[in-house]
Amino acid sequence: MDKRKDTRFSTVASVSINGFEGEALIRDISPHGFGMVSKTFILLNPDEHYQMRIIPESSLNVSAFSITVTLRWSRSTTDYFMAGFGIIDSAAEPLLLKYINAVTSLH
Repeated sequence: MDKRKDTRFSTVASVSINGFEGEALIRDISPHGFGMVSKTFILLNPDEHYQMRIIPESSLNVSAFSITVTLRWSRSTTDYFMAGFGIIDSAAEPLLLKYINAVTSLH
C-alpha cells in the first residue's frame, strides 16, 4: 500500500547535476522529492547535497529552476540509471510548485 501524501506524476526534462547534463524522466515528483531515470550513469554519493538544474519540457511553460537535493537511493542496470532524491531546499520553490502543478494538469 502506497502511503505517500502527494499524488505523483512523471515528465521528461533536461537535467544538470554533478557533471551530468541530459534528458531524464522525472518521476513521482512532489514538494518533498522525486525519482529520476536516465540512460546515463551519474556518479552520486548518498546523503551528499547536490545542486540540480531542471529545464522542463517546453509544453509546460515553466522556466528552468535549480533545487538542492540529496540522494536517497540509486540503482543501475545495463540500460538505465535510477535514483531517488529528497528536496532539501529550493530557492525556486514557486517555480517548483508551478512545475508540479503543470505536470499534474497533464494527467
